[in-house]
Amino acid sequence: MVWAGTLAVVVMVIVVVVRGEASVKWRNISRDRRFRPFDLETYERIQAAKERHIHLTLQVADTHVQLFINDVLPEWIMFLSQEAEGALTTLGSKWASRVTQGETWAWVGVLGGTTLGEAVTTRRREQYPSCNLLLDVFVAKTRESGSSRCAWYDVPGMQRQATFCEQYEGYGDLCACEQPFFPETRKLQKAITMHEKIPVVVVTATKPYYLYRLLRQLFTQAGAWQTDMLLVVDGAHQETLSLAGVLGVASLVHRPESVKRNRTNANIRFALQSVFRHFPAADKAILLEDDLLLSPDFLRFFHQVAPLLDRDPTVSCINAFNSNSFPDTAKDPRVLLRARSYPMYGWLASRAYATEITRNWVPEGTGDWDLWLTGERLRKGRDVVSPEVSRTFHAGSSGVHVNGFEQEIYFNRMIYNHDPEVTVGEVDLTVRAKYDELLHRALKTAQSLTPPSRDLCNMTWVPRNSPRPLAIYLYAEDSTDKYHTYEIFLMCFRTYDISTREIYRGVMRLRWGHSVVYLVGCPYSPFCVYSLEKKAYLPSVAELQRAGNFRDDWEMTQVTNNHRLARDPSRPSNLDLTNVLNSGKTQGSSRDA
Repeated sequence: MVWAGTLAVVVMVIVVVVRGEASVKWRNISRDRRFRPFDLETYERIQAAKERHIHLTLQVADTHVQLFINDVLPEWIMFLSQEAEGALTTLGSKWASRVTQGETWAWVGVLGGTTLGEAVTTRRREQYPSCNLLLDVFVAKTRESGSSRCAWYDVPGMQRQATFCEQYEGYGDLCACEQPFFPETRKLQKAITMHEKIPVVVVTATKPYYLYRLLRQLFTQAGAWQTDMLLVVDGAHQETLSLAGVLGVASLVHRPESVKRNRTNANIRFALQSVFRHFPAADKAILLEDDLLLSPDFLRFFHQVAPLLDRDPTVSCINAFNSNSFPDTAKDPRVLLRARSYPMYGWLASRAYATEITRNWVPEGTGDWDLWLTGERLRKGRDVVSPEVSRTFHAGSSGVHVNGFEQEIYFNRMIYNHDPEVTVGEVDLTVRAKYDELLHRALKTAQSLTPPSRDLCNMTWVPRNSPRPLAIYLYAEDSTDKYHTYEIFLMCFRTYDISTREIYRGVMRLRWGHSVVYLVGCPYSPFCVYSLEKKAYLPSVAELQRAGNFRDDWEMTQVTNNHRLARDPSRPSNLDLTNVLNSGKTQGSSRDA
């Protein structure tokens, strides 16, 4: 990397290693379409397959120098759009537009400058994927010739931010010479009504760019200057800690424990324990992870709904995120919903609940901390409250739980609130007794819909502008959905269909356009009493498969579809289609600038 302000010439070695992976059927990597009961072995197998795929997002900062390193897996080309391909070529890559499916590629260069190294391992006939790739690049770390200091670097009190910007790149307006972002912006935000102090704890590690994006949003929220913040860093990562110092956010370093999900579990527990130790007067706290985007009313939302934790002991926590917050299935940011869900993507917890769950934390090797909390031993019959329209947006694609494919198919389609002045509905109506009363009233007056016997996902049978609630009664014995009856409707509604976590007493509430739709599982739900025909929809295996195919085909319209293949040179030329290249390259060939 070329760092402005480095006087001495330092040699840095960059080693890029790309290993080949076995091919998998990529169209269905986000779910198992065999429609059988869930088992951990199947889940782990699918997760392993998903982790072999990437989603390529190319974002070039407008800074004057930046080193760009790209290394990819063999099937990356399927996810590469023409725009990204053109951008890589413009940056100086000679092979990005020529590499074919099953080949590994790596490129190192300086943005706006020279290609420092590029290599590709190509496939032999009958070989898939190509062999492993090792690329060594030596980069001299020197001051860029002609670089200049920003005028504000010499302003009294700005030395810490100036030093940070001379040492690190990629922070956009934090280091811009014109109209830079100053941490003091936090003090200029509007005040909001607060009945208590609720601190925010942010969990992070090695993604300081994500962290800056999140903290910048927090700093520009109404209520920002009224809100205490704490940063919990998983490991002593100097760049992350330096950023926290520049922004004036208190930070604690958590000594890493274990690896992967066990490490994440331990860091979440440490954050929950630390925030209440650090702010001993606080009765509640908000936990955030660094890969989120925030609605402009994020803090305002939580301060409006916080009293619910005091009034209703059947609520465990309050989420900012709802899994059904999609364009077709969510509309009203004022509405609050209950579900037997779990904490996720920005959530509010009381001191008592945090203490309870950290004392009964997920044992190492058991699974993820959030799924652990759904077990009835810890759930204790309590529900999670969330808004119909989310107040956070998941915007990361390289975490432990969400890969690039899931990010593209699910999370990138979600909506979140953009109105800074939303007043949520009457909070007391979300107390369990009142909520049940309203649900009884809605289903008593609802129009019952009979699903068609074929082509369920032809959604013309569901009105989009019904003045009455709509009810669909489906067969379910419990919330596990072992007959896939909830799942088939979630697929057809094009919402989150991987789990039934947004279910409440056997009922899932969705929008379809401007209509409110209730999916009622019978005989599981006590609300089945409003089914006039006393019949429940149970899909056939054939209909499940048709719905799965519908969902798969629709998903493929949401992602890049780039099947660039290498043609065997011995084959006739009439196979030379527009998306097929004649691969005459040598196995393991490379090109250095």
